[in-house]
Amino acid sequence: MAGPSQALVAEVLRVATAYVSPRVDAAPGGPAKLRAYIEAHTALLADHPNHLPALVEIVINLPRDHTDRAELLARLEARNSVHTTYIRQAQAVGANSRRRSNGRPGAPDVSATDEKRPSHGAIAAREPSRLARQPG
Repeated sequence: MAGPSQALVAEVLRVATAYVSPRVDAAPGGPAKLRAYIEAHTALLADHPNHLPALVEIVINLPRDHTDRAELLARLEARNSVHTTYIRQAQAVGANSRRRSNGRPGAPDVSATDEKRPSHGAIAAREPSRLARQPG
């Protein structure tokens, strides 16, 4: 990947980093960082609607075995893998607060409710989506 495509990728990643990072860095703790990350990315897509389609166009037009494609995908994956950290931090905070609430007077026994609650996948398997049931 050379020339305009490389410059475009660099600019899109620069804008995304400048847009998202300060919002996430300003948020206190895992759950707040995760929320800030999601909100910042959503706002980024709204404010720069052509950036993501441009990256997709570049990736899909590079041959699968092209080294630039692998390099670009690796850069995007490394950049986006940070959300895994925010998710794990938020999960840890949630798990700790559930453990703390058990055994306190008036606190719900969340461990019992969590075991009985079906997963989203189980619900989806039982109930076809509204869109799947509606014609055309």
